[in-house]
Amino acid sequence: MSTGFLVPSVSYPCEMAGVAVVTDSTSSLSREQATHAGVLTIPLQVVIDGVSSAESEDGRTAAAVAQALRQGKSVTTSRPTPEAFAAAFDDLATAGAEGIVSVCLSRKMSGTCGAA
Repeated sequence: MSTGFLVPSVSYPCEMAGVAVVTDSTSSLSREQATHAGVLTIPLQVVIDGVSSAESEDGRTAAAVAQALRQGKSVTTSRPTPEAFAAAFDDLATAGAEGIVSVCLSRKMSGTCGAA
């Protein structure tokens, strides 16, 4: 089952054959930066009044959050799901990764490390 994540092809000269790098959207890497570095970015979840959706880079999330806050709605974030990481790891393995390095926030700050 494909997740729809873009599995990056490493484009920098010091690539490590067979090793994929995964992080979450708290890394603040733009799509272009992540693609150039060969890093797969898993989006955080944005929760507005109990409804969760994946954070997007296209400005929709920021606009939705701003509107929700103006309307007095509850807005929080949540870690990516363990299933999102598992699906991404499976996609990377299918694409030929022999090892995966996952770089996440400290577990003292976020549940992302535990999800990965």
